[in-house]
Amino acid sequence: MIKTQLVEDGIYITIKDRCYVFKNIQFAAYQLKVNAKVFKNDDAKDRYHIDIVNLYSSAARRAFAKNCSVLLEEEFKTVESDLNKIITLLEEKKEELKKGSPASGGKLEIMGAKERTEALEFLKSPTLFEEITKDLSSLGYIGEEMNKLTAYLAITSRKLDDPLSIMITSRSAAGKSSLQDAILSLLPPEDFVKYTALTGKALFYQDEFALQNKVLAIEEEAGSKEANYSLRAIQSSKHLSIATTGRDSSTGKLKTEVYRVKGPVSIFFTTSNVQMDYETANRFLRLTIDESQEQTRQILQRQRELETLKGLLIREQTEKIIKKHQNAQRLLYPVKVINPYAESLTFNDETLRTRRDHRKYLNLIKTIAFLNQHQRKQKSVNLQGKEVPYIEVIPDDIKRANDLAQQIFAHTLEELSPSSRTLLNAIKEMVGKSTDSNETKFTRKEVRDFTLWGHYQIKTHIKELRDLEYLIPISGGPRKKYYYQLNSGIDGNDRLKINLSPPRLRSGQAGNLGKSGRSPDFGSGKSKKVSLGAGRGKRYG
Repeated sequence: MIKTQLVEDGIYITIKDRCYVFKNIQFAAYQLKVNAKVFKNDDAKDRYHIDIVNLYSSAARRAFAKNCSVLLEEEFKTVESDLNKIITLLEEKKEELKKGSPASGGKLEIMGAKERTEALEFLKSPTLFEEITKDLSSLGYIGEEMNKLTAYLAITSRKLDDPLSIMITSRSAAGKSSLQDAILSLLPPEDFVKYTALTGKALFYQDEFALQNKVLAIEEEAGSKEANYSLRAIQSSKHLSIATTGRDSSTGKLKTEVYRVKGPVSIFFTTSNVQMDYETANRFLRLTIDESQEQTRQILQRQRELETLKGLLIREQTEKIIKKHQNAQRLLYPVKVINPYAESLTFNDETLRTRRDHRKYLNLIKTIAFLNQHQRKQKSVNLQGKEVPYIEVIPDDIKRANDLAQQIFAHTLEELSPSSRTLLNAIKEMVGKSTDSNETKFTRKEVRDFTLWGHYQIKTHIKELRDLEYLIPISGGPRKKYYYQLNSGIDGNDRLKINLSPPRLRSGQAGNLGKSGRSPDFGSGKSKKVSLGAGRGKRYG
């Protein structure tokens, strides 16, 4: 398996433990000249061979291969075969290499044998997912196990053909940015770009391969509103293109210039905006931060702990944890993922938007299998004379995806924002303490006193509850108090149901299940129902 990484002015290629770094690559009619550095992927950093070689010259290539075979302690034929594969690879990536290295920097990171072994042991661990959440806790992000795991899977999916995108929503100061920063720290620097803001056409003028199979992180959704169209387009079409008018430098005449940016890309941003653009929001998995008092108590305790000697020891381990995850991410190679159980899965088909959300569910399953690639047997299939490697989804992947989906889709498909849902439940609790809850009316100040939320937050989320008719304004106007009442005609708990537990497999699939031919257990217990939607009963579209 050949693994490649674009670096500044060139490319880094690994074949087993043999490493080839080619820079200043020059393509000509009868030349493929490169500045080459060859070494073995071990801890001996001072043993390498450097040369300037024309790979199209048989004599030069043979001399180069001979010198490399001595250094790498490999047979001449092995190195010669490597070079033939590399020439084909460079020709395939000719246009990409001419464009230069990615905008994220392209700094060359070379793993030693010890680092590589540690990263592989991590990827092969039977408790891989538990270790991910534990490591993120060690980095200072307490609790939120589902959020941490889902966000980690989303950034891992960047290497797939249809990656997942994440939107974290919560009230201000809840910890959205802390989760984003913790997750991004585990990514290799060359695999993500992060911006504070994006203008309307900023993405259209990126280098062609600057975003391909990377994570595009934006600190706050408010900073990317102008770019919402381009964000939607690159998620759906997996590329961007724009035609603009420029002046020919030689003739002075106007001409059309076309700029292209290739995807796919995984997008990751945070927001506290409850009125976010619907067309953009429905392309994301929506996570929400735990805003409970118990979670606040744990966070404050952790902050105090980090000021102690124990905290100093924890921080000393931070760099090691980050390095392990970055190296592990580098060891995940592109491979097709096949789900032999796909036809047996079920998903709600009552609403139009589930056409898009069903893809997210399937891609969540694929990402879990992809992350486990070093624990799976690699298979291959011959397609038009070419061997295509792939790995298969197993029932445990679907079970884990279902466990996550129960919580994820409860927020993703909910029209009511998570914070407004929390406020609604608090209002119900407040009203429930009165003698006649059906007739109880209340003001925003009473809600503020009961919940201890700020004025701006109460005003924002009550507006959403009123717009979606969970609350009915009884009276009020300019210079008058507004009184509200719960809408007894809407049951806030009557939400859309989605069954994530599959039916029995068809007889033709029994061969995948062993001798019993029974359906695998994709979940614990009976069929799992996930409550989704805004609580309006059956919806159309």
